[in-house]
Amino acid sequence: MFFQGDRIAKQKNNDLQEKEDARYRITKWDMAVDMRLKQRDVQAIIAEFKKTFGSDDHLWLFGSRVYDDKKGGDIDLYIQTRLPGKEVWARKSKFVTGMWHAIGEQKIDVVLHLVDDPFHLPIYDVAQQEGILLV
Repeated sequence: MFFQGDRIAKQKNNDLQEKEDARYRITKWDMAVDMRLKQRDVQAIIAEFKKTFGSDDHLWLFGSRVYDDKKGGDIDLYIQTRLPGKEVWARKSKFVTGMWHAIGEQKIDVVLHLVDDPFHLPIYDVAQQEGILLV
């Protein structure tokens, strides 16, 4: 027999699990940081980045997904790379396509910073200061 109390308890457990899954805790620089991404999604993003870019390149998550209290569904990523300009655009496309296969097709914004290029945008500083270094 199924009682109303059982249904409420089961729903509370489901709600707690969903909330836990929606936030992934990552520890860097001896501090814990919350982000609104599932752990498996973060791991898939990191794995795809490592497959696509070089070992000297870096990846940050920034924007609304870094903050629990902000809304927004897109994933904002900042990539700092030493790859030549011609090569980096093909790798960016491969990276985004690989992420779509791994975590499902969703809005992903990628900001590329070619380190050896003298051109500098303020968003580079914002991403590094407010974002979470993943790789």
